[in-house]
Amino acid sequence: MKRRSAPALAVALCVAAGLLAQAPIPASADSYPSRPIRVVVPYPPGNLADVNARILGDPLSKRLGQPIVIENKPGATGVIGVDAVVHAPPDGYTLLLNSISLVIGPAVLKEVPYDVARDLAPIALIGQTSMIMVANLAFPANDLVGLVKLLRAAPGQYSYAHFGIGSLSQISMEAFKRAAGVDIVGVPYRGSAQALTDVISGQLPLMFDAMTSAQGQLEAGRIKPIAVSAAHRSRFMPNVPTLAESGLTALRDYNVEAWSGLLAPAGTPAAIIELLHAATIDAMQDPDFQRRAAAQTLEIYPPMSQDEFGVFLRAELARWRQIVRAVGLEGSQ
Repeated sequence: MKRRSAPALAVALCVAAGLLAQAPIPASADSYPSRPIRVVVPYPPGNLADVNARILGDPLSKRLGQPIVIENKPGATGVIGVDAVVHAPPDGYTLLLNSISLVIGPAVLKEVPYDVARDLAPIALIGQTSMIMVANLAFPANDLVGLVKLLRAAPGQYSYAHFGIGSLSQISMEAFKRAAGVDIVGVPYRGSAQALTDVISGQLPLMFDAMTSAQGQLEAGRIKPIAVSAAHRSRFMPNVPTLAESGLTALRDYNVEAWSGLLAPAGTPAAIIELLHAATIDAMQDPDFQRRAAAQTLEIYPPMSQDEFGVFLRAELARWRQIVRAVGLEGSQ
């Protein structure tokens, strides 16, 4: 092998040193965090993930000693925001607060530029809120059994509102349709607010909405509840039964929960993930966080380790791919 001359070797070493100086240096858990932390929410303000990020921000900031900056980065059914986090330096200064859409998106979209299980590191599962089936006050059915009987007697004659192709609102109703053996036509809207307005006015009779956004209209008596989507009744609306309680055999395993969680880019040092996990779990015990979470009908999950959150995430990815495929929405966008 040809030996380099001393001057050539010196030049090569200088070049290498310059390249190393430009490379990002992984954050040290000893000095972390030393500057503000950016939490990306891949949806517009007001979305469940955005609400959770904002009520978590203050108590988490107090525990970490640095500002938490919420950045809304919507677009492409959440892909733009998630992709920005996946490609951010894995130093603990860019995090993702996402909802159940994180696991629905890869099933509904034809292609996503990342692998959720591979490219993101779970930090903490935060909480969940139920979807709730609501109806116009004049709608003839007042409970799920009456609703199924009505829809079976008039296939294709009723419509429901939902907030977008592949949304949890649509998938929840399509899963109900398939299980109950009914035919009801979906009408897409740009968001929950517009869809709910038309259900209130009677333009459409039914929809599945997040309990967070439907709560105000239910309390005001402008719409009526039919059933909640989770496997258990919500402590915020304990008198509203679950779909599984309907007595209909086909619905006994029905369970849809809109959860949210905090994640980091894969490759973030384990010590930083552990620090963020501990700080987040502690922040979730903060009385102010719990008060504000309750106001948004957010049920806080019991503390879960990062590994347990990872197992949960992978199970949800598999479960929702199966559900989306079963209702005919796989690759629909």
